[in-house]
Amino acid sequence: SVNITDYNAIPESKKLHSSFKILEKGEYFPLTEDLQIHFLELPKLKQKEIKELSGIELWAEFLKEAGKEGSEKKIKELMERSDIMKDAVENLGKI
Repeated sequence: SVNITDYNAIPESKKLHSSFKILEKGEYFPLTEDLQIHFLELPKLKQKEIKELSGIELWAEFLKEAGKEGSEKKIKELMERSDIMKDAVENLGKI
């Protein structure tokens, strides 16, 4: 499961991306390796120049800005920063 939130869903953590597994309570082994729950909390994205963003931070910035009025300059910077971001913007335009 991937949860992208525009609010702080996990107040215990300051991390942008949190990942959870289901563990047995007493012996702490995972139920399965195939089940994970991820949270990407957009408000926890630290303010940085787009050229300083990496990996998941690029995606978080894209998700925050995509479709927002007046975000054309940031979207263009994201596209220039990464071919993956360019593909994401182009696919969003097709949708």
